[in-house]
Amino acid sequence: MTNEIETYYSKDGRKHAVVNATASFIYVEFYHDEILVGGLEVANNSIYYAQSIAENYCNDIIQLKLWRSNEILERNLHEPGTE
Repeated sequence: MTNEIETYYSKDGRKHAVVNATASFIYVEFYHDEILVGGLEVANNSIYYAQSIAENYCNDIIQLKLWRSNEILERNLHEPGTE
């Protein structure tokens, strides 16, 4: 089961990030203009670390293109069991 922990928004409202947790991992979903543009599993870190990533994305401190790696979740994380 997925639990939405917190949602962060940019000042202009165009970007938001959602911190989610399951029994086995924490992940952040990144949205731009209400479109899911990426996700990041936050392995071996705290919920506070995930919240910081989400807030920094919304405040343009970090950019999603910097995270183009194996850690990007390319599945719809709201659908259990999809990959």
